[in-house]
Amino acid sequence: MRMRRRAFLVLVLLAAPLLSSVAQVAPPAAPPPPVAPDWVKPGARITYWTGTISLEGTRETIYVLDPQGDIYDDVGNRYRIEDDRSKGGGFGRNVGGHGFLQMDIVAVTDREVCLVLRAYVMTDVDSPPVLSMISASRVDRATGGGLWGHPAVFRKMRSTRDQKVLRGPYRLGGRTYDSVVLSTGRLARVHDSESGLMIVERLTGQSQRGWVWQNGFFYPAPPRSSGCLTLFRGFRQMRVPWSGHRLPEAARKVNRLIYQGGTTVSMPGSGEMTIPATMTLARQAAGDTWVQYEQIFYQPPFRIQPEQRTVTPQISGTGTVGGWWLPPADLAKLKAGTEIDRDPSIGSTTMVQSAGVVPDGRYLVTIRETAARYTAQWTYDRALGVLAQYQLIHPTPLATTTYSFSLQKME
Repeated sequence: MRMRRRAFLVLVLLAAPLLSSVAQVAPPAAPPPPVAPDWVKPGARITYWTGTISLEGTRETIYVLDPQGDIYDDVGNRYRIEDDRSKGGGFGRNVGGHGFLQMDIVAVTDREVCLVLRAYVMTDVDSPPVLSMISASRVDRATGGGLWGHPAVFRKMRSTRDQKVLRGPYRLGGRTYDSVVLSTGRLARVHDSESGLMIVERLTGQSQRGWVWQNGFFYPAPPRSSGCLTLFRGFRQMRVPWSGHRLPEAARKVNRLIYQGGTTVSMPGSGEMTIPATMTLARQAAGDTWVQYEQIFYQPPFRIQPEQRTVTPQISGTGTVGGWWLPPADLAKLKAGTEIDRDPSIGSTTMVQSAGVVPDGRYLVTIRETAARYTAQWTYDRALGVLAQYQLIHPTPLATTTYSFSLQKME
């Protein structure tokens, strides 16, 4: 599951005093920093359960009426093709999925908050979560892109033509919250009025009506309704050793990190197969404790698989575990066997796997996060503070999939 960046611009108009008898005005003063809840600080981790469902889907190709479409029938109607499988309908008429979403605050600036987003999938109703994707976003400090708001702001909000504001008790996870509900119809968010944190989000939608081609004829296909429900599961302040510390100067100067590696699938009795890939991180912005990248993943054509190229926003910061840079001084203090973090929502434990000199002369520090259904491993060059190797391992009874990348070049 990926997250979209949403930001709001706060404008403040100030009166300009006269400086002399001549009509001169002072330059406009910068607006004050937006006010965020007190708990918005580096190291904060918010955990949500999220589930999606698509009803009345079909595994067939959908033909939607479109005057500019390339497909036409014998009476002159034109259509465009929408492959329903790309929208979650490829496994039957009613489909869905669920998992966890964690948002780590890795840095806070005057006007923005840097978030690292972790998505975990669950393959069954109560199966252990599997880390599937890491991305990032920079959001407005005052609103968190909808994730939070200052309690004083919520107290002043009133309903408008476009948004209804409701208040009252809301029971979730064995606790009753004094809530504020913001609803625009298709989108509704419930916030805890005491902390300002979003505790529930409901999003609904409906596809267009189309036609299905079966047995030489077009048949009407009913519109598909979809929904997404997100529920608050936990909040805690992580206590990682490098929290809030300054990243090495190289993190703000290196423009690109280039990693080589790929995906290896191992099956008992069948050997293994490796699909090569390249991962490039291009620096977009940086601060003392964070660096923002555009991650480009490229996998060339391999056997029957076409090439793949995906672009994902990423942020490396000192408010969480993992990332592309850590302060060398903090890496130098880490000893093998030291526990760094334990996450009760996911059931993961993060500790220092090893720390020492390897045959090529480098001093490497490996940090491993282990859970029931995955293992993530970050290996850092202690002298530079840069990520030298990364592995994500997904074991199953049928096969083990390993995503592995090593640093090849810094530019």
